Amino acid sequence: MTDHQRYVLAPSAVFKPSGDEALILNLHDETMFALNATGARIVALAVEGKARGAIVRILAEEYHSNAEEIAQGVGGLLDELVSGGLLLAMADEVASEQ
Repeated sequence: MTDHQRYVLAPSAVFKPSGDEALILNLHDETMFALNATGARIVALAVEGKARGAIVRILAEEYHSNAEEIAQGVGGLLDELVSGGLLLAMADEVASEQ
């Protein structure tokens, strides 16, 4: 996936923030995916329309951490959620990021 990759919730998924944490519910098979504060922030930014690269930059700034390490974690979570049918990867865009 590229830095320009954007995501949306799958039609059968519901994102439910609760405090710093969140759940993603798959209404189709009634499974839940629990997210800690960082995971919840990643998904919240993704469903707001932020591109993968923008999410990494935002988290690197918020956590004062290495962008390369954050990129691995962000990519891993987003890829897992796409594989699990909870997020859908949008067509790759070359347009400017939010």
